[in-house]
Amino acid sequence: MLINKDITDRIVYFFSGINNPESSLWKVFRQPFVMPQLDQSRTKFSSATLELMDILGTEKTFGLGFQMEGVGTIEIERISLQLSILPHQVYGKPLYKTYSLIQEDFESGILSGWSIVDEGILYAPSDWTLTGGQLRQNNNTCQQNLQASTVDMRGTYAVCRGSRGLGDFQMAADLCSLDDDAIGVMFRYRDSDNYYRFSWDQQRKVRRLVKCRNGRFSVLAEDAVVYDIGKTYRVAIVARGPQFAVAIDGVPIFSAWDSELTEGSIGLYCCADQGAVFDHVRIEGTRSWTQRLMAPIGKIEGNSDESIRVPIHPPNPIPSVHYWTDSITDGIFVENEELIWHPNSSNVGLHLIRVFGEADDRFDSQAVEIRVHRVNHPPQIEPLGFKTVREGETLNAMPIVSDPDGDPITLRLENQPANIRLENERLSWTPDFSQAGIYFIRIIASDGSLESHTTLLIRVQNMNRPPVIGQIPAVKTLMIGRYLNIPIPTSDLDGDIVVLSSPNLPVGAFLTDNTLTWMPGAIQSGLYDIEIVASDGIDRQSIWIEIRVF
Repeated sequence: MLINKDITDRIVYFFSGINNPESSLWKVFRQPFVMPQLDQSRTKFSSATLELMDILGTEKTFGLGFQMEGVGTIEIERISLQLSILPHQVYGKPLYKTYSLIQEDFESGILSGWSIVDEGILYAPSDWTLTGGQLRQNNNTCQQNLQASTVDMRGTYAVCRGSRGLGDFQMAADLCSLDDDAIGVMFRYRDSDNYYRFSWDQQRKVRRLVKCRNGRFSVLAEDAVVYDIGKTYRVAIVARGPQFAVAIDGVPIFSAWDSELTEGSIGLYCCADQGAVFDHVRIEGTRSWTQRLMAPIGKIEGNSDESIRVPIHPPNPIPSVHYWTDSITDGIFVENEELIWHPNSSNVGLHLIRVFGEADDRFDSQAVEIRVHRVNHPPQIEPLGFKTVREGETLNAMPIVSDPDGDPITLRLENQPANIRLENERLSWTPDFSQAGIYFIRIIASDGSLESHTTLLIRVQNMNRPPVIGQIPAVKTLMIGRYLNIPIPTSDLDGDIVVLSSPNLPVGAFLTDNTLTWMPGAIQSGLYDIEIVASDGIDRQSIWIEIRVF
């Protein structure tokens, strides 16, 4: 309860009408506060009435009693006060209307929207990294000669660009130190010489709320509490006008009044701490803080392989706004005031990104949730074109298939001829000698839901097989004047007509109706080799018959 910074006397106050004296109201404002100069000529003292808002926003009236130190009896006719109470949970029910400005869980893998500032010169530069969805600082960056009494404690910090120019706000963040030095939060940061800072130092056994104004530091509040190394604490800060307060894990620890710095950025701070860990940063600003530079986007639903285009400019466009995104997902970008993405099947799932807008001295950002749904696509099969094979020869073909969604593919045939085989995505066929002709074979690829097909055109060329001459005696003996009659059996596998001929028949020999006939004369004794030729009009086969005439 702060009335005036110009003081002469100190009073100690207490609340009556509060069932639990250890409530957050008592803890925030239990410290003695300072009264303005009072007219001590009055002789009557009476209790006053205090009107305030509790943490749920409900108006309540409490009695207020005074114990005076070092002054005479005085009369207080009326005290007008306006208090800002720190909620147990900053984001439970805020005291005034706010909107979510920053929700940073450091899951994107890119430290976009944060500016790193190193004030300490020892162990510089600092080493800020994103590890396991947390922001970490891994160097002992600090100034020289750090002592328990050192107030400035200049180290390193990450300033949230999205909180630039923030006046009234409420914020919370998870802080954990794996070292034993200073870690904390900066707020209303303007530059390296003007800001407020809450820090917690285990080695030097101090918690401090300080102000840096034009490079000069002053302590607003401090105590001698230490943190547990490796334990995560939820630090919350509420600022409303010149009043601000700090809570840890829902328990208020500091409240202060200072009007010199009215706006600025939020920063995450550490000094000489090589194990500082930050996460789950939430920042809310008042509605009157600034004009939004973009329209609310929120959640977006889209399908794989379909374009997503979302306007991000506000209803009343603002000129000269630069928009960008911190997404690490390939293909997401901002162009012509639209968030654009063409996700593919590998992008199915939930994507969390942040979109930023900047115009002159204004800055805006918002978290965007994009959920990409899987859309099944038919498998793809490349054309096999035209193939030629001859009867009796083997044709091999390998259909080339793929699935945009990575689904398993099965193949089958339609209009297939006899004897064709499709195994292990390989087509094999050896047409027999009755299958000459043209075939249109459909090859179908299926992912179990959708199908694609291609048509394979195969021309089977007729393969003529030569006629066959059956078995006959290779040597024949004949006496002059005797009659020779040798049947010559023939066949053709293609069913062609077979014609027999001989280029060297002896005189008087005949080859008719597939029979060789001859009656040698008196002067025809001797040895004769006769060639018998069978022809189907395309191919031919011949045999030799030896005849001895005596």
